[in-house]
Amino acid sequence: DRRQRQMCIRDRSMIFKHVIVGGTFDRLHLGHKRILELAFKNGQMVTIGLTQKNLYKNKRLSDFIESYQKRKNNIIKYLQDNHWEKRVRFIPIVNFYGSTLSDQTIEAIVVSQKTKEKAKIINKKRKKLGFKTLKIIVVADFLAKDGKLLTSERIRLGEVDQEGNSYQLSILKGSKKQLILPESMREELRKPLGKVLKSVKFIKWKKLPMIISVGDIVTQKLLEVGIEPDLKIIDFRTRRKKISIFSSQFPMNFQLSILKKYENRPGTVNIPTALKLNKLIRQAVLKKQKSWLVIAGEEDLLTLPAVLFAPLGSMVFYGQYGRGVVQIIINEKTKKKVNKLLSRFI
Repeated sequence: DRRQRQMCIRDRSMIFKHVIVGGTFDRLHLGHKRILELAFKNGQMVTIGLTQKNLYKNKRLSDFIESYQKRKNNIIKYLQDNHWEKRVRFIPIVNFYGSTLSDQTIEAIVVSQKTKEKAKIINKKRKKLGFKTLKIIVVADFLAKDGKLLTSERIRLGEVDQEGNSYQLSILKGSKKQLILPESMREELRKPLGKVLKSVKFIKWKKLPMIISVGDIVTQKLLEVGIEPDLKIIDFRTRRKKISIFSSQFPMNFQLSILKKYENRPGTVNIPTALKLNKLIRQAVLKKQKSWLVIAGEEDLLTLPAVLFAPLGSMVFYGQYGRGVVQIIINEKTKKKVNKLLSRFI
């Protein structure tokens, strides 16, 4: 017992009275939780600075970063789960200094590898003001399952989830060139993956990361109401019969016969084609490039990788014979559902 008491005293002597940590904390993920855990492990009181829009406006998909209040609520929920909520205070920050240049009670700052240089700048400023410099506690990088850094940006882009699971890894099964739909799943995949619409005319459009259409008729319907999807996946067929409805979308002297086509056999997901689809999604989001993906074979099942790779908040549309247009709103729930479906392909 005496030894345990001595250990507790030593532990308490290492804890700072006041620690600060700052960031956007969008889509609270395991990397964020590691930062918070280290802050509360080292600090009796922790100030969390949450960035305002001016600090994150240049981030990718910044328009789709969660609101200040939602980010704060997500952190509070995590702190409550760990019984830390009585040891915290939140401040909004409009620059990376936060309250470090006005609050002399702060003794330490928790930062990532990426932001430790900013902590050094803070210490230089504090020294000029006659404040004590802060102890800089650097958190080790948290890697997603694909070996790359887990970040909120990658979550918004739809590459990984908040636990660091990579959506692309479910497509890359060994050295397979295609995933084959098992006969036992055919009836299951006839069920709509989203909301069935009788018409796209009445959709209340808002700003979206991107729109993807899968199928010639669906693409045509969206174009007719003045909505051009960022990625249009077509095969110049409907019900496996040839059609030609997009001649006005291409230059007059353009020959559709020489348009590069990507293979995708009926009842399969072709891996190289799915990866091309992923590349076009990235181009649409990062470079604002709209594109067509023309399929030799059948495009139907490419709806699945489209959902898997699309940024959060996007919409994917595909047609279902006899029902109408299916609208899928991309979130982690829909991605995980599709992930499970693809994991059962052979």
